[in-house]
Formats: sequence, structure tokens, C-alpha cells
Amino acid sequence: MPARNSIALFIAISLLVNFTFSGCSSGQAASPDHALSNTFPTIQSSSLNKMTLELPRDFPHTEVFVLLGFSHESKENVALWARKLRALDPQRPVYEMPVISGVVPGLLESVIRRGMKKKYSPEDQANIIPVFSDADKLEQRFTERGEHQSMAILLDKQRQIIGKVYGIFTEAKLQQLTQMIKDSKK
Repeated sequence: MPARNSIALFIAISLLVNFTFSGCSSGQAASPDHALSNTFPTIQSSSLNKMTLELPRDFPHTEVFVLLGFSHESKENVALWARKLRALDPQRPVYEMPVISGVVPGLLESVIRRGMKKKYSPEDQANIIPVFSDADKLEQRFTERGEHQSMAILLDKQRQIIGKVYGIFTEAKLQQLTQMIKDSKK
């Protein structure tokens, strides 16, 4: 009987995680005020190596890339963006931030973090920052027309947004970010 309970718990958690990662959340579009803003919202989270962070304050004082994934389906796209951006500029930090809404902190968050931690090397875990409790702030600020997708953001040394591109990785979007980097140095 305990094995059946474990299987039932596993299935329930799997269904909840799948539902959560599938982009089922508030669905609110970004407000017009945020659409023109260059500030990254203040959020609290911790990296996979358990470093507690207040972002963007705790990003390094250099230009950084922040990759947001708003659905489970976006994880491969975020990983592709990360590989391409690290190849483009190995000195510029790249942070991957899966935005996971609808999860009650505690057991389920721990299960998700453990599963994610297994997929990354110890060196990479500091730059993987899952966002649970402040997911709504990122969704309201960065999802347009209620779409839940991925995006790449370029922050300057003052942690202001100087560039962003939405959606699936393309070479054209990478070139847009490359041009934003060049423009920021003028």
C-alpha cells in the first residue's frame, strides 16, 4: 500500500508541475507603463547552489544577459540562447531564470529545485535562478499579450535594461542583441 501512495503522489506532483510549466497563470498582459520602462523588477529568489538573491541588485556590476523562460516548453530554447550567448561573449555572465508560477513554496518547490539541480553542473548552478514567489512580477513585466514564451534581456552595469528580444532563438535575434551591445558602448 505505501508503494501505491508514493506512485499516486508522484503522479499528482507530475501533473501539477506539467500544468504549472505549461504557462497556465494569470495571463495578464504587460501594462503600458512597464512596456516603456528600462528597469528590471525587484525579485527575491535563490540560485540552484542555494545563494539567496535580490535581483537585480545582486547581479554583478557588469553587463549581463538574463534569460527568462515562462513555460516548461521554453526550457530548450532558453538553453540554446544560453549556449549561443556564452559562445558570443564568454566573459559576460548569463543567468537562466525559469519563471514558475502557481507553485506553493515548500515541498513542490523543493522537488522542482532538486530535479533542476540534477541537470546542471555545480559550476552552472550559481547562474540558474528559478523564480517561484515573484513569478507574477516577471510575468506582468515581460509577457506581452498574455503570451508565455522565453526572452533574452541585456542589462547594463547599472542593471537597467538596454536590450531585449522575445521568443525562439534565431540568428537574426542574436544579431539584434549583438548590435545592442555595440550601441551600449557608444
